[in-house]
Amino acid sequence: MTALPHRIAGAARAILAAFVLTALLPAHDLQTRVEEKPPFVVISASYEGTEAASFIAVTVHAPPSADGKADAFQTGRTDVEGKFVFLPTAPGDWRVQLDDEMGHRAEVVAKVTGQGAAAADAAPPNGGAAGRGTGERLLLGLSILFGAAGLLYGWMARHRKPAGA
Repeated sequence: MTALPHRIAGAARAILAAFVLTALLPAHDLQTRVEEKPPFVVISASYEGTEAASFIAVTVHAPPSADGKADAFQTGRTDVEGKFVFLPTAPGDWRVQLDDEMGHRAEVVAKVTGQGAAAADAAPPNGGAAGRGTGERLLLGLSILFGAAGLLYGWMARHRKPAGA
């Protein structure tokens, strides 16, 4: 009968070790940059600024027309260097959505003027989560893991039978 708590404690330690090791792996967000190369707009995508986001799906939406429609103007994929180029046909705010189809998404707005110049307003993916730095996200993840481990050990201690019983 005493082997069961030891098995639970061993399993809890193994799960905790797996969570800690996973938290230490490098996380990566999808970063975007808009460049002006008149008459073209170049979108560059990378993971945490180091690894090119190669061959991810891209959808370009033209500025809304008079009837309010903003259908997809162009779709495609980034090249091996994580770059996508499109030729805007009118001035305005061109929305570009990038999706690596593995959970990383980003949206950027390229402001195109009449001269073909483009400026970027990056919309943070996932409702503003991109504003957190890697250290802050790591600290948050570790806090959650240690909190969960504390709850598990507290629950196990509460349900442990006294030694004399």
